[in-house]
Amino acid sequence: MKTVKIIYTTGKGWVCEIENRIGGFAIVDVVAHHVWALFVQPGFDGIGIGRKLHNDMLDWYFEQTNSAIWLGTAPNTRAEKLYTTAGWQETGIHGKGEIKLGMTVANWKRNMNKPTKSGDSKTV
Repeated sequence: MKTVKIIYTTGKGWVCEIENRIGGFAIVDVVAHHVWALFVQPGFDGIGIGRKLHNDMLDWYFEQTNSAIWLGTAPNTRAEKLYTTAGWQETGIHGKGEIKLGMTVANWKRNMNKPTKSGDSKTV
């Protein structure tokens, strides 16, 4: 299973748990330099879970490497707004109409001191 391989061999994953419920999760692949997933469960959106997972994930990623990282997301979505607000730059198109975004270590260092909302994330 690809998710297990990424978490245990080429990357890391995080889960946000609130009152014994999964509020969101994120998975990054440090070998492919790619965000494999960052999702927030409906009903848990708008309280800072995505931002917290994002920040924890990128803090860890850039502790491992100085290589730029990329992701794909649908255009004109809350996810796109989260990423561009955090300093991701559009680099092209990915897949079937997704926007390809990239983040450099320099951009991350400039943007990493932005405040986050509550929500604990746990490494898996």
